[in-house]
Amino acid sequence: MTPIFNQSSVGWIGLASPPAIQLGRAIAGAIRRFAAELRYRRAIQELRQFDARMLSDIGLVHSEIEAAVRGGRRGTGEIRSTADKRRSHAVHTRAPHW
Repeated sequence: MTPIFNQSSVGWIGLASPPAIQLGRAIAGAIRRFAAELRYRRAIQELRQFDARMLSDIGLVHSEIEAAVRGGRRGTGEIRSTADKRRSHAVHTRAPHW
């Protein structure tokens, strides 16, 4: 009886050809991207259910939700500057509570 696969010092030979490996990696990558997209959409949908006050507690407004979920990090970049400007303006325009 001859073995189906031969083992060499480098590893298993004959398990999969390079094109099959590339195809497998491409499929795995597509599945990972699809799963990530589902997570993004779920997070966006959940945040869109928050009212303006709840979003402001985490430093967002409705128009910033998708950017924050897809790559922005709270407290960095453009999202931070927009939220900080709004927050700073609100703090400085309120009447003092004496």
